[in-house]
Amino acid sequence: MEEDRSRTDRVRQEITTAGLDLVVCQLSQHVLMLTGYAPVLGESYVVFPANGEPALIVPEAELELAREGWCKDVRAYQTESAAGPIGALDAARTILEAVVGERGLSAATFGYEGTSDTVPASYSQVGFPSAGLPDLLKQSFPRAQLVDVSPVLRFLQSALTPREVQHVRTAVSVAALGFEAVRDHVQIGRNESAIAAAAEAAIQSAGRKKGASRVLAFAHVLSGARSALAYRPVNLTNDRAIQAGDPVLVQLEVYADGFWSEVARTYFAGDPGAEGRRIYESCTRAQDEAIQAIHNGVAAAEIDRMARDSLGRDGFGHCFRHGLGHGVGFQAISLRCPPRLNPGSTDTLLTDDTFTVAPGIYVHGWGGVRIDDTVVCRPRGADILTQSIGRDLKDAIVPQQARA
Repeated sequence: MEEDRSRTDRVRQEITTAGLDLVVCQLSQHVLMLTGYAPVLGESYVVFPANGEPALIVPEAELELAREGWCKDVRAYQTESAAGPIGALDAARTILEAVVGERGLSAATFGYEGTSDTVPASYSQVGFPSAGLPDLLKQSFPRAQLVDVSPVLRFLQSALTPREVQHVRTAVSVAALGFEAVRDHVQIGRNESAIAAAAEAAIQSAGRKKGASRVLAFAHVLSGARSALAYRPVNLTNDRAIQAGDPVLVQLEVYADGFWSEVARTYFAGDPGAEGRRIYESCTRAQDEAIQAIHNGVAAAEIDRMARDSLGRDGFGHCFRHGLGHGVGFQAISLRCPPRLNPGSTDTLLTDDTFTVAPGIYVHGWGGVRIDDTVVCRPRGADILTQSIGRDLKDAIVPQQARA
């Protein structure tokens, strides 16, 4: 893979400005950002110098996959020996010391991940970053100065390069397959779990045809009055059967070669009635007003306010129970990285920031509607990456099949 110079130049500029000679990272999203390779087991390490070539240190089982990224210096360690298994950090230590020594940086200023963060899924088990890495760096490089570089890394994740945006578009095109299956299965009497299974099966069976080699899908389905709880941070699908006129709120988080999309749509099993139509159209109108106001330099809180004010004019302001959006790309839900679109945010939207715009109306006793799209901030507007996934009311109402 050819190096993403837009990304590497940006990283070098930021770490140089921060006064760093190199960064050493293990978090999967940071390894992907710095090398073009999305780790499988979460036990890979990258050494990225402000000047010179980076190096990637991976478990031996991932060596061939890692060579598909743009990092030219890829080295593997073994976690098995005659005496038994070896911890990843201990196994990688000798290589890490060699890489830093070869670059003449043993006494340099190191940036490292000094604060906890969420780790995106990439496999059935993902190694959580070792708390021992800072101690290892201190022991192996006693003359080095260590600096927590987490704020810089989070800032770097917010704005995607053209190549990275294209990866997110691929994840969106895979997600679209899931929503096609969802719409086919929103039928009276069908269970939420069957709808979720249909979405994930469609993605697994055909997702790679969209150009991705590694695909994962997480479908969350809440129907009827249960969908009014979708503002909570955990949305669990269950076996509730769909009833006539029910709202069926579906959120899909899709992984494609390390990059993520998050999209939510709400469907109705037949005619939602006058109130359902009013709620749905209020939600789409709030999203339209927010997206139309996006441009470089606008306050994230202002975009959130515009959606909130729109819902308030329709009488639903008190029913919007979460922030309008968050970063997406290197993670499906990036709550710690700018931009964060909520009433208390101090973030400013900048060109190439990639994030969700997801107004929701949650009415206890009736149900909920959420419409979640991914946009890229441009100098004079927003590029909507998810617009191919229908969100008009005509797309949301699913005609019901005749039952025998």
